[in-house]
Amino acid sequence: MKNKKIEKLLYSNHINVVSLAIMEDDIYLANIKLEDNLWKIKNIEHYMSVNFSEFDQLSDILKNAVLKIGCRDLPVYMCISADKFNLYKNIFPPMSYKELKKAIYWEIRGNAAIDDTQCVSFDYEYTEDSVNIKIYTAEKAFIMTLYAICTAAYLCPCGVFPLQDEVLANKEESEIFQLGWHKGAISFHLATDESILPPYIKSLVQNILLKDSKLDLLPEKQKPARLNWRRISVFMCAAAFIFTAAIASFFHFAIAAAHEEEIGLESQLHNMKNIVEQKNMFENYQMDIQKRKNILLGLHPINMSGYALLSNMGSVCIDGVWLNAVKTDEMDNIIITGTSLSYEALEEYIGALKQYYFPDTSMLSEKEEKETGAVIFVLKIYKDR
Repeated sequence: MKNKKIEKLLYSNHINVVSLAIMEDDIYLANIKLEDNLWKIKNIEHYMSVNFSEFDQLSDILKNAVLKIGCRDLPVYMCISADKFNLYKNIFPPMSYKELKKAIYWEIRGNAAIDDTQCVSFDYEYTEDSVNIKIYTAEKAFIMTLYAICTAAYLCPCGVFPLQDEVLANKEESEIFQLGWHKGAISFHLATDESILPPYIKSLVQNILLKDSKLDLLPEKQKPARLNWRRISVFMCAAAFIFTAAIASFFHFAIAAAHEEEIGLESQLHNMKNIVEQKNMFENYQMDIQKRKNILLGLHPINMSGYALLSNMGSVCIDGVWLNAVKTDEMDNIIITGTSLSYEALEEYIGALKQYYFPDTSMLSEKEEKETGAVIFVLKIYKDR
């Protein structure tokens, strides 16, 4: 909740925007504005049989529409119909959001149909026993064409979204409709007696609903900064005034307290000396513990219970490293097979084993998988451990 309040204070919320719906060869453009917690559609322009290869013609069409309805320099959000993007679906088992992001990353990396010539976004939805994943891709050249056309038409591109069929619309009261997607919803005004919205209206309004979602196909470097510098400058001036007043007050009380600090200085120095002595004693104690620990590790106890062995191995946890199998060879040496996401993580794991429990650990083999980049390794802990 606090983060959302800070975001409203420091970021531009874009309450007056241009919405662009690209539906096959038709383009719908509208100015949508938030007034009294209700989105209102101010103007709608419709252009049919648009040829996206005619850059100058299309930019002139949009430029004239922008000047006509008076929305120059406003942020523009766009949605594209299904013929202009690809959709890949998958189902994952329940997992945390952090794990989900990693799983989606590897899902995208492992898809041969997705390469650097495409823009990628994704959506997810948790159910009781699974997570439904949707990955969207669109040709980067097409997205950049839309970006260039809008820029030439005096608009500020902020997002491109794949059209969502799951967006639900219902009429709340006379001329008031609600549009919902996942757990989010917005209300908007439309002067009509109809209870069912035309598809192009849903497409135009859903850009408002999706503008803060992860479905955005527009590359991050093409998006404008959303910081509200006018509001931030006011905050900075207020902060500077408060800081100046605080500094003045500080020096006033500091001068008044200087005499008392001078009297107490000798006592503070004496206390500091005691603290330094205690710190040195603590460091010497730590060094003595480490020496005793090294002596115990050098004893190489021959008999170690299986519980103790697994307990010691389990206490060494390194991010990005997990064990696949633990077994013994014909000489009763311990053979560990595992996987690491990188050589750095593997080196850290071996170092931790040697430092804390198994100083005689050695590497038998390691191999990097081409598809995932993960490292399959085999370690050996000698019998006299």
